[in-house]
This record gives sequence, C-alpha cells and structure tokens, in this order.
Amino acid sequence: MTSKTRDSSNQTSIPDRTSVEKGDTLAMVLPVEIDLIMKLNFPVLNGNTVVGTVEMDPTTQKAIITFSDYFIKPKLSN
Repeated sequence: MTSKTRDSSNQTSIPDRTSVEKGDTLAMVLPVEIDLIMKLNFPVLNGNTVVGTVEMDPTTQKAIITFSDYFIKPKLSN
C-alpha cells in the first residue's frame, strides 16, 4: 500500500438549457496520473453546496457523478 496523496480539482460547465434531474449521471474518464487502488466516494460541491456525489472506480478508471436535486430546486434571489 502506498501513502501517496494528491489534490485535484475539475471544472465542468453544463449549458443553462440542459435539464439535469436528480439521479442523472455524468461519466468521466480519469487521467492516468490518478492511479486509484480502491473505490472512492465523495460529494461534488458548488461552493459549499452539494450538487451530487462521485464514485471513482479503479477497475474502470472512471468517475461517475450522480446529481442531487440541486438543479431542480428553486434558487433564492439576493
């Protein structure tokens, strides 16, 4: 077992006209530099707000994001 740690971030934009429902998924292929040894699950954030969860799988080298109801909830105006 290794004790490597890495920080990573990714920005993805979804066009305003795209409908994103609770439970919808987005699959992304992980770069070869991310050499996972076990599955990872963690929240996907927009600032401090959870917009979904991600599962990163070392056998497929993919990250699957499952969206919450963030995009269908009414937003409060300032």
